[in-house]
Amino acid sequence: IKIDTEGNELAVLQGAVRILQEIKPKVIFESRGGGDRIKLFNLLHSCNYGICYLPWKPMNNIQSIGLNQFLDSSLTNYIAVPESSLKI
Repeated sequence: IKIDTEGNELAVLQGAVRILQEIKPKVIFESRGGGDRIKLFNLLHSCNYGICYLPWKPMNNIQSIGLNQFLDSSLTNYIAVPESSLKI
Protein backbone atom coordinates (compact mmCIF):
# COMPACT_ATOMS: atom_id res chain seq x y z
CA ILE A 1 0.00 0.00 0.00
CA LYS A 2 1.31 3.49 -0.83
CA ILE A 3 -0.08 6.38 1.21
CA ASP A 4 0.65 10.01 0.36
CA THR A 5 -2.23 12.02 1.75
CA GLU A 6 -0.45 15.24 2.75
CA GLY A 7 -0.61 14.76 6.51
CA ASN A 8 -3.60 12.42 6.77
CA GLU A 9 -1.60 9.19 6.85
CA LEU A 10 -2.57 8.48 10.46
CA ALA A 11 -6.29 8.67 9.67
CA VAL A 12 -5.84 6.36 6.68
CA LEU A 13 -3.95 3.81 8.77
CA GLN A 14 -6.48 4.02 11.60
CA GLY A 15 -9.14 3.08 9.06
CA ALA A 16 -7.00 0.23 7.76
CA VAL A 17 -6.16 -1.49 11.06
CA ARG A 18 -8.13 -4.62 10.17
CA ILE A 19 -6.32 -4.89 6.83
CA LEU A 20 -2.96 -4.42 8.57
CA GLN A 21 -3.76 -7.13 11.10
CA GLU A 22 -5.28 -9.67 8.73
CA ILE A 23 -3.59 -9.19 5.35
CA LYS A 24 -0.32 -7.67 6.59
CA PRO A 25 0.64 -5.62 3.52
CA LYS A 26 3.81 -3.57 3.40
CA VAL A 27 2.96 0.15 3.65
CA ILE A 28 4.96 2.97 2.12
CA PHE A 29 3.99 6.22 3.77
CA GLU A 30 5.04 9.81 4.25
CA SER A 31 5.57 11.50 7.60
CA ARG A 32 6.84 15.05 7.86
CA GLY A 33 7.33 14.96 11.60
CA GLY A 34 5.28 16.57 14.32
CA GLY A 35 2.90 15.06 16.84
CA ASP A 36 1.49 12.40 14.52
CA ARG A 37 4.79 10.53 14.40
CA ILE A 38 4.32 9.10 17.89
CA LYS A 39 0.75 8.08 17.03
CA LEU A 40 1.86 6.57 13.71
CA PHE A 41 4.63 4.62 15.41
CA ASN A 42 2.33 3.36 18.16
CA LEU A 43 -0.42 2.36 15.73
CA LEU A 44 1.96 0.43 13.50
CA HIS A 45 3.71 -1.14 16.48
CA SER A 46 0.33 -2.28 17.90
CA CYS A 47 -0.30 -4.06 14.58
CA ASN A 48 3.13 -5.77 14.82
CA TYR A 49 4.77 -3.60 12.18
CA GLY A 50 8.25 -2.18 12.16
CA ILE A 51 9.18 1.05 10.41
CA CYS A 52 12.20 1.03 8.13
CA TYR A 53 14.06 3.57 6.06
CA LEU A 54 13.74 3.50 2.29
CA PRO A 55 15.07 1.99 0.16
CA TRP A 56 14.10 -1.25 1.86
CA LYS A 57 15.84 -4.40 0.65
CA PRO A 58 14.70 -7.48 2.56
CA MET A 59 17.77 -9.48 1.57
CA ASN A 60 20.03 -7.02 3.45
CA ASN A 61 19.00 -8.10 6.96
CA ILE A 62 17.37 -4.74 7.71
CA GLN A 63 15.87 -4.13 11.12
CA SER A 64 13.17 -1.65 12.00
CA ILE A 65 13.99 1.70 13.56
CA GLY A 66 13.00 2.64 17.09
CA LEU A 67 10.70 5.41 18.20
CA ASN A 68 13.51 7.88 18.90
CA GLN A 69 15.07 7.26 15.48
CA PHE A 70 11.69 7.83 13.84
CA LEU A 71 11.03 11.01 15.83
CA ASP A 72 14.50 12.43 15.19
CA SER A 73 14.68 11.56 11.49
CA SER A 74 14.53 14.35 8.93
CA LEU A 75 13.43 11.87 6.26
CA THR A 76 9.83 11.90 5.09
CA ASN A 77 9.32 8.54 3.35
CA TYR A 78 9.29 5.19 5.14
CA ILE A 79 8.08 1.64 4.76
CA ALA A 80 6.15 -0.21 7.44
CA VAL A 81 6.79 -3.93 7.33
CA PRO A 82 5.18 -6.72 9.33
CA GLU A 83 7.65 -7.81 12.00
CA SER A 84 7.44 -11.35 10.61
CA SER A 85 9.03 -10.03 7.36
CA LEU A 86 12.00 -8.46 9.10
CA LYS A 87 15.23 -10.38 9.43
CA ILE A 88 16.63 -10.74 12.90
